[in-house]
Amino acid sequence: MQCADEKPFIVANDTNFLRALGYKVKAGQGMFKKVADKTWFIPNCVDTEKFRTKAGIKRKKIILVPRNIRHVRGIHLAIETFALFAKKKKEYVMHILGGPLNGEYYEECVALVEKFGLKDKIFFKGSVAWELIVANYSSARITLIPTIALEGTSLSALESMACKTPVVATNVGGLNDLPCENASPDPKLLCSKMLAVDKDWPKFSKEQYNNVKKVFNLDNWAKAWLSVINEAGRRY
Repeated sequence: MQCADEKPFIVANDTNFLRALGYKVKAGQGMFKKVADKTWFIPNCVDTEKFRTKAGIKRKKIILVPRNIRHVRGIHLAIETFALFAKKKKEYVMHILGGPLNGEYYEECVALVEKFGLKDKIFFKGSVAWELIVANYSSARITLIPTIALEGTSLSALESMACKTPVVATNVGGLNDLPCENASPDPKLLCSKMLAVDKDWPKFSKEQYNNVKKVFNLDNWAKAWLSVINEAGRRY
């Protein structure tokens, strides 16, 4: 409940949204806390018991792109990035998980794959059932989040890191609040990050996993939301 002349409560899941509203908050600053009157930054979090490396699955040279096929999700950017990456790492393939597998943008992406001669390297897998997504994360070596617009603290990125699969992501929206390897949405820069992760994979896997388990867990999320609810209850 809110009086007409009172400021509403705001809970943002990324600092980019807060900056758009005029708040001077840096990426990753004030996590799970009140950053101003009636204003909190509570990032998305992940159930690290459900999302963890699946036993018995061998990792393969797969770049995973768990994104629906929409322009803002940057599937074309993922393809362009992989085209550069595959020149140096010929043993890798890319799996794009998401739909729809039709429509103008999908056809543009298919044409781009053909342009780069990667029909035997890039595979559109379509939507994957929830119960199979952990196995997909666990079998991949790197996850790429190539978003070019409209992104909060990505659950796909968090799920991947919780499964010890390191993430390379653009620096768009709330992705800068996450412990990914971030770069501007440029194929060369993203490729460079992917090469660095591939070269020192154990380090990136461990660091990102530990950060997610310690910080982006449901206990922290629940405590932060409880503080919002308690203050709202006291005021109204």
